[in-house]
Amino acid sequence: MHKISLLAIVLTMGFMVTEAFSVENTPLTESRQVIKQFGGELKAELLSSLKEGGPLNAVSVCSQKAPGIAENLSRGRNLIITRTSLKYRNPENAPDNWEQGILQHLRRERGMVRPLEKWNIMRL
Repeated sequence: MHKISLLAIVLTMGFMVTEAFSVENTPLTESRQVIKQFGGELKAELLSSLKEGGPLNAVSVCSQKAPGIAENLSRGRNLIITRTSLKYRNPENAPDNWEQGILQHLRRERGMVRPLEKWNIMRL
């Protein structure tokens, strides 16, 4: 089972740092598509909640709606979508050892090699 981790420093999303995977690679391509869809659905929920009840209402979207969006997008695919950060608020979103290592590496390398959004990190 592939694991997609949304490494949320500022919703940094990711997958094993590599240039070896080509764009045609099915797991990488599918992962990118799912992450884009996740971001779009989460953004729509956030904007809707913001409009309905202001910032305090929108904050709850991340804890209440995002897990359901991730679960729906994972269903029927060989993927697990999670969100994590070095500064997580929800203990259920705590990074595992692999994710923590990647997050620490990205924090050290921020701006030194290339922008974070250009990284592709995948664990197969």
